[in-house]
Amino acid sequence: MVTIKTLAEKCGLSIAAVSKALNGKPGIGPEKAELVRQTARELGYYPNAAAQTLKTRRSHNIGILFKNSLGHEFFSLILESIRQAAENKGYDITFWGGNAEHIGYYEHAMRSQCDGAIIAQGSFHAASLRRLAESELPVVSIEQAFPGCTSIIGDNVGSIETIVRYLHGLGHDRLAYIHGPSGKIARSRFTGAAGNAVSRRCGRTDQRD
Repeated sequence: MVTIKTLAEKCGLSIAAVSKALNGKPGIGPEKAELVRQTARELGYYPNAAAQTLKTRRSHNIGILFKNSLGHEFFSLILESIRQAAENKGYDITFWGGNAEHIGYYEHAMRSQCDGAIIAQGSFHAASLRRLAESELPVVSIEQAFPGCTSIIGDNVGSIETIVRYLHGLGHDRLAYIHGPSGKIARSRFTGAAGNAVSRRCGRTDQRD
């Protein structure tokens, strides 16, 4: 196993100098710094993730609470965007499922040394989830608001109203709203489908599971 001590001996430098070169810190000349980085690549040196976490107090890992299937038509697009954005910032993501709920979401985040968490889908009224959302850990919630937590809420009513107007403009007068399990988002979308002036002109909007 190649260690930072191995690099120091190979380059004829101190461990402190090698550390500065690898971390882009001042105190070492550019030529020596490049020598260290080149040697690290040749020898296949990789920093110890656990040691870096202890030193920097950051794991560059974000937990995502998502209890549904990753093939979910709506959330799969959101999760893919999250993955791309996280990778661009140098972060890894970890998905949490049922096991995290048994332990406690906040406790799971602490044990996994996550730098933050994203609540994408879960039992929003669960006490353990609210503890996570209202903790000191940076948390972003999707489609559900929590006190002291950054939340991203879609315009579920307005978006469906736009769809209804579009379909009515194409000449459709009888509209059906088809959805999955009933919940807050489904109910708000049905409100948009059934409660606007265009829907009333259509005469009837059916709600079907």
